[in-house]
Amino acid sequence: EMGGVSWSLSYTPASASAPATIQATAADTSSDLTALSVVVSYTRIKTAYQVQVFQQNTSLDGYDEVVADYVVYSDIDAGSAATYTAKTYTGFVGPRVAYYTEQDGIYTETLSTTVAPDGTTVVRLFFDRTSTTVSFDTHGGSLVDDLTAYYGVDMTSITPPTLAGYV
Repeated sequence: EMGGVSWSLSYTPASASAPATIQATAADTSSDLTALSVVVSYTRIKTAYQVQVFQQNTSLDGYDEVVADYVVYSDIDAGSAATYTAKTYTGFVGPRVAYYTEQDGIYTETLSTTVAPDGTTVVRLFFDRTSTTVSFDTHGGSLVDDLTAYYGVDMTSITPPTLAGYV
């Protein structure tokens, strides 16, 4: 209460990382009080987030987690950038980065690259196998289609070329 006038303060956080909007309301507008100064201080929420690493599997139809490279960053300011230090892996390129939130074991991709205050942020790094094209010069024999060879994956067998008059 100031000058016989009751004041109420309310705030509405704009987002987890933005300052709150403060609004002061007087119960009696006939007061001589013309200004009210409110000092607000904030304590940033500390939280954690995960970084998971995945490498393309040898079937080339999905990714396997590299459990040894799983990292949890803790004591991080909510709303700050979810950063990571990507390793390099022989025979792999990348990473392709995707951001997720995790709730009860369910991962949902998100466009947000900042750390959620509730600790649900997960950064996933996806590494693809390097590849090269293998071409065959059959020196006049039958055509053998080019193959794509992937690091660590057995190549498919080919039908050997034939050439009339040769074995």
